[in-house]
Amino acid sequence: YPFPFMGKKNIILFSAMFEDINYAKNIIISLVGGKENFEKKAKHIFEFLGYSHFLGIWQWLLNDPRSQLSLNCLYQYDEVLEWCLTTLTASKEKEFLDGLEVPEYLQAFQKALFCIHNFDTKDEENAYRANCIFKVREILDEREFIPEFKQMWLDIKAGKIEVKDPWKR
Repeated sequence: YPFPFMGKKNIILFSAMFEDINYAKNIIISLVGGKENFEKKAKHIFEFLGYSHFLGIWQWLLNDPRSQLSLNCLYQYDEVLEWCLTTLTASKEKEFLDGLEVPEYLQAFQKALFCIHNFDTKDEENAYRANCIFKVREILDEREFIPEFKQMWLDIKAGKIEVKDPWKR
């Protein structure tokens, strides 16, 4: 899963692996010898990236839209976005908040949210990414997030945060 493209069969593979998150968790629980071992050894699978998915989306927006990485990125599929949001757990909230103490981490999230907010959704070449960005914006606007993250999104939209070189890595 760390690499968001797996050829043209990417969404089929994702669907086979993650169609039912609870089912996948229960299978893994049985494979690792119970819920206690799952909590110790495998729970991180379902908390893989947490809020960092927004950084992944930003990186995707910076790629050449004609590249295989862009064309086959899993973020463009609704079911993947939904799954990614299941990784916004309490431990990832703490990780996000602790990360805000590091200026580079804070700036990366500001850049990511800036690019999500300002991405040109009218460009036909980027239609597959535009559809994703519409959904991500809707999610950011309508769903609950920890207050610091939500406020950062609102401040980016209102132009209250100056972001340097948002379209550069």
